Amino acid sequence: MDTYYQAKEVPSRKKIPYAVMLLEGHAIIWWRSLVQKEMQAATWRAFKTAIIAQFKRIDDNNLARNELRKLSQITSVQQYIADFTALTYRITDMHDAEAFHTF
Repeated sequence: MDTYYQAKEVPSRKKIPYAVMLLEGHAIIWWRSLVQKEMQAATWRAFKTAIIAQFKRIDDNNLARNELRKLSQITSVQQYIADFTALTYRITDMHDAEAFHTF
């Protein structure tokens, strides 16, 4: 969403309302409960943090690390790098040194 917002030059005050319009199912129920309790995020950064904390799988870091350990280059180097990068983005507590040594 950040890339879209930058490209469209969306003002900060409109980022949360635009994102909320896209919520469905459990996500919109979660948001409405926050609004009802007057606990909704006031900034875009707080919104992103809250929605990730609410909906990111608890074990996603471990799942991504396991996939990373199994990753091997069987096609092009470019594809390996793309797969490696996608997995490292899922690991929120991975430091540069760990990524370097894992590569």
